[in-house]
Amino acid sequence: IYVREGCWYCHTQQTRTLLADTKRSGWRGVDSPVSTPDEFVYDSPHMFGTKRTGPDLSRVGGKYDEQWHRTHFRNPRDLVPGSIMPPYPWIVENPDEFKAMVAYLQQLGRAKNWRPDNDYEK
Repeated sequence: IYVREGCWYCHTQQTRTLLADTKRSGWRGVDSPVSTPDEFVYDSPHMFGTKRTGPDLSRVGGKYDEQWHRTHFRNPRDLVPGSIMPPYPWIVENPDEFKAMVAYLQQLGRAKNWRPDNDYEK
């Protein structure tokens, strides 16, 4: 779904060593860890992204709950005023695809074990 919908065109999935990256991907004032090859060595295809039009998603896992993602896919500007992400209501309307997409996003960056479980941003 992530590949089919072209999410990787605008979203990268690696936190670079730049302070701006670790702060942006951080959580509640804690900088995120930098990405390491072991996080994506078995991905096929690799989802490095082509540019950073949207935020990097390498540490998004566990940051937002399912309802946040539901609202965000329906209309991103309801949660992020000024967002340039297009709406993807058809993902939300298909329960299997929505659950699969949220499951994929929720696992991104979780292997680093740097953020507590179920402590979502509001």
